[in-house]
Amino acid sequence: MNVLFFSTLAFCPLQIVAETPSDLKGVGIEQRLGAQIPLDMTLLDHEGSSTLLSDIFSQSVPTILSFNYSTCPQLCKLQLEATADLLPRVSLNAGSDYQLVTVSLNPDDVPEGLARMRHRLLDRSGVGAGAWHFLGGSREQISRLTDAVGFGFREVEGKSDYAHSAALILVAPDGRVSRYLGGLNPEPRTLRYSLVEAGQGRTGSILDRAFLTCFYYDGEEGKYTPAAMNFVRFGAGVGLLFLVGFVTRQSRCRRQEGNPNQ
Repeated sequence: MNVLFFSTLAFCPLQIVAETPSDLKGVGIEQRLGAQIPLDMTLLDHEGSSTLLSDIFSQSVPTILSFNYSTCPQLCKLQLEATADLLPRVSLNAGSDYQLVTVSLNPDDVPEGLARMRHRLLDRSGVGAGAWHFLGGSREQISRLTDAVGFGFREVEGKSDYAHSAALILVAPDGRVSRYLGGLNPEPRTLRYSLVEAGQGRTGSILDRAFLTCFYYDGEEGKYTPAAMNFVRFGAGVGLLFLVGFVTRQSRCRRQEGNPNQ
């Protein structure tokens, strides 16, 4: 089981404690690569209208999925604003190359809280209205979706707050989880190539796809790094081609020397 925990106190240094605080039990990310989004689910949008997830996720582009809520005291605001500021630096077009879906963890966000987040983030990012969806629903609906993708959270007792992590979840066009990007500030290149990978070759350029043959995603580093073995194989392949070419040329020269009339 591959479990990642991205601290809800993103601005604080990591502290090692003997026991997980009760408010944080069950909070974190269990990476479920290949997990299927429940496309038969219906959530509500910023206008309170029912939206079937299959109408959003079953598109021809990958999706950046995040879980936040409008009254989050700090982490959600930091993550969503960082994401909005990052999008123009990815050099892909929201809507035609990818889309975003933010699902509120707070059932009370429908629809006013969703509308507030939507207005603020669309204005900040410059993303078109149809490229960033803001959805919410009942506790049961939200839990079903978070369970499907391994996003652990819990309500803080006595408060209207939720303990959760900061992560962007990349979803392929068929609704399956492709990549998890933890933290508040993924590199623009990392997000770009995660989208290219999630898009199964339909997002990005030929150069982007060639790049992915020589690099791999390092979960510990949280970014794409050179795949040394691929470079070795590439070098060996080039060397073999030169060797074959040299041997072929030498063979032709010998035949010509042995047959002066040729």
